[in-house]
Amino acid sequence: MPGTFRTQLEFRDRAGASAEIASALASWHYLNFEVVENGEPMGEIFRFTPELGIHRASIDQSGAALLSENQLTQSLAKSFDEESLRESIAKILGTPWENQLERFRSADTLATAHLRAI
Repeated sequence: MPGTFRTQLEFRDRAGASAEIASALASWHYLNFEVVENGEPMGEIFRFTPELGIHRASIDQSGAALLSENQLTQSLAKSFDEESLRESIAKILGTPWENQLERFRSADTLATAHLRAI
């Protein structure tokens, strides 16, 4: 996307620092980002887009979002049909955020492919 920048950074810090970083980044309102904290045995992922706001999920060591018993119970209680249940679970897992952020990931792949072609 012309006029946009993408960066990736790895760092080490205490457990819970990712929540503070995500909160600070979200205050800028116009950024799209994700912050991943890898932990033992679980970590966290924070995703943000201006359109959707912030999303937080627990993740396993492979980066897959985890659905808790309480989240599943709430989804079942609030859903009246199969479609609303699917939407509720997708929201818990962060699918709408994944879909919006994917365009930034693919832009990086296209740039790399373009550089290799030169």
